[in-house]
Amino acid sequence: MAKEKKALRWTVTGWAAQIGAHPRTVQNALGRARIVPGRDGKYSTKDMFFAISPSPKERAAREAKLQAEIDRADMIHNEREVQESQLADVATMKVWAEYILERIVQMIQSRAGLTKEEKRRWIDELTSTKFEPTKFVPFKRA
Repeated sequence: MAKEKKALRWTVTGWAAQIGAHPRTVQNALGRARIVPGRDGKYSTKDMFFAISPSPKERAAREAKLQAEIDRADMIHNEREVQESQLADVATMKVWAEYILERIVQMIQSRAGLTKEEKRRWIDELTSTKFEPTKFVPFKRA
């Protein structure tokens, strides 16, 4: 005959010691999961694991919080690089691009060797270009 396996039963302090948590944390998790001890005052491994495992909502919330922290760190990193002139701020680049475009249009309009139709085509070609970079663009000083 096969020997009957005895299920592991856990006290709050025993499980807390096993997973390296404070007993109060385990007790609170059991309460949130509405898990009560058995007649022996202990909990099954399955109940303990279920109590401490995050729900899909909790997991998603934790992931969203971590992603927000990553995004914040990326933003701080990018701002530091802008301050160190390794990246150029898009607003500044856009102002410069608009200024350069305006100067080119003025130069085209003042060209005597082009017909009005040629000038219009050149200007239309230039002004139809969209400048839509992300918040920061790579920029290295020469």
